[in-house]
Amino acid sequence: MPAASTQPGLLTRTLQAAAVALRWPDWLWLAGCIPALWAIGILLGLDDTERLGVGYDPAAPHVAAWGLAIGVASIWLWRRWLIRNHPARPAHDAATDVVLVLGAFGALTLYLLLVPGLKLLPPNRTLCTLSGVAGAALLASAWTRRIGNSFHCTRCGYEIEDFSLPRRCPECEGVWAHRLVRGRIDRSTPLIALSVILLFVLTLAPLPRLDSTSPFIRGLTPTSWILARANERLQAARSLEASWWRELTRRRLDNAGAEKLRELILKEQLSARLVDANAYDWLQGELFSGRGSDSQYRRFLEDAIAPAIAVRGGRGASPIAVAGETIEVVPRIEESRRLPRDRLAVYVEGIWKNDDTTPLVKSSRWELLSDLVAFDTPPKPDDDSVRNGTSFPTFKPERLSFTGKFWIAVVTDGSEPTALPKDMKNQRPSNVPWVGEFDARRQLEVIAPRNPTTPTNPASKRTAPSTGR
Repeated sequence: MPAASTQPGLLTRTLQAAAVALRWPDWLWLAGCIPALWAIGILLGLDDTERLGVGYDPAAPHVAAWGLAIGVASIWLWRRWLIRNHPARPAHDAATDVVLVLGAFGALTLYLLLVPGLKLLPPNRTLCTLSGVAGAALLASAWTRRIGNSFHCTRCGYEIEDFSLPRRCPECEGVWAHRLVRGRIDRSTPLIALSVILLFVLTLAPLPRLDSTSPFIRGLTPTSWILARANERLQAARSLEASWWRELTRRRLDNAGAEKLRELILKEQLSARLVDANAYDWLQGELFSGRGSDSQYRRFLEDAIAPAIAVRGGRGASPIAVAGETIEVVPRIEESRRLPRDRLAVYVEGIWKNDDTTPLVKSSRWELLSDLVAFDTPPKPDDDSVRNGTSFPTFKPERLSFTGKFWIAVVTDGSEPTALPKDMKNQRPSNVPWVGEFDARRQLEVIAPRNPTTPTNPASKRTAPSTGR
């Protein structure tokens, strides 16, 4: 059997080469520059997670980050200038690779650890810029690095060994006087691969910002990015394209992301800041499909519908009636927005007059809201459905106060519940994700009728004219 390979890995070989090439003054330079680069990631991460407090200039963290980057670059150029004529130092030493690799990847790692996952997805300008600058610097260093103390022509790279006159390159005939460079080109494939990975992040991160209408592109877009984009647009009081909401509707969302988005849409709607009708439709579809908390159902329905009591008499919708007239009490459901009426069931527990214990109107079953649109139709005799009110006469002037108790349930399959509301609070049916209780009040002033007017001066009788002769 062949012996097992004992060849060390790429990372191990790189660290071994760096340990051999680095001298103790190099570690002093690295000990100052690498933590400074790490501080860039920490500073930008704290800024994006809003942990730096309030009251400062929003551009201050980015200015400080650029200041640290320029400071480290300046220090490293100064270090290169100090060792430029040192005969024992190569043109490109291992310290440059170490500071770029450890500094860039350390800053990115710390930034990724500090920032939540939703904010890391594009469009994250900080991550895009940080990875792009680090990748470009690493690629330039890995592609152009020179190793050793030999001298080469700046045009063709030919190694010059004879410095006698004429001062021309034997290979390309170019004048090389005062233009020679030290060290032969030795490109590092591992470093180039690392830089390409960083630039890959930079290249692809801005792509989802483009509002593409292609279903193929939308299908490849991660759900977490769509959620992050929707949250960003809602917080800025702006609309997201309808195609993204449709794509979000077709996907199965995790509980945490969907809960946060539902809560944000509901908050914006209740504060009258929601400008995206598609977001409201998405929230409505989520709730009426059985997803959502009891609090979200309650607040959504309190904003969209209002149980009420309609009292109709001889004066129509006026809260005044005349004694002796027939008064009709009818339960109503008023909608401020168009809702899926086949997903809402209504149960009128009762409507009471003043302090009477016997209800004027009482329901015997649940009814879908789609069946309750005929509230204003005349009641049918001997019908207990909630569409029909109770007519009763009043005989004396008085102030009437009507109190009603309504139950509203969300159903997912378009069928009425069969259990009583109080029983459903303890053991809820599988097709009813939520049921809640609502109250309604209405007052009516009964006034005395006016006396009929009678003539006070009856017409006088006509007398025949006399005919005296």
